[in-house]
Amino acid sequence: MLRLVPEVVNGENACAIMLLLAYRREGRLPMPIVRVEMWPGRTEAQKRELARAITEVVCNVAHTTPEATIVVFQEIAKEDWAQAGRLASEEEA
Repeated sequence: MLRLVPEVVNGENACAIMLLLAYRREGRLPMPIVRVEMWPGRTEAQKRELARAITEVVCNVAHTTPEATIVVFQEIAKEDWAQAGRLASEEEA
């Protein structure tokens, strides 16, 4: 059974979810799925290069194919990110 975690079912991840559901209907599930969480501000070109580099490394190490590798980017606002008990947005103040 395919389980969808509520936090990843949103507009940003709709394409990845639709792809997963399509694979599931065909009786297969692509693997691996790499989730990248980062602060906002990267350009589409930077994300494209990250996706290319991550896919290449995953394919080489996990012996899979680019077609089976999914990379999902999720931007997390600094006020929603904390480390060592402090919000990242507090570091700028």
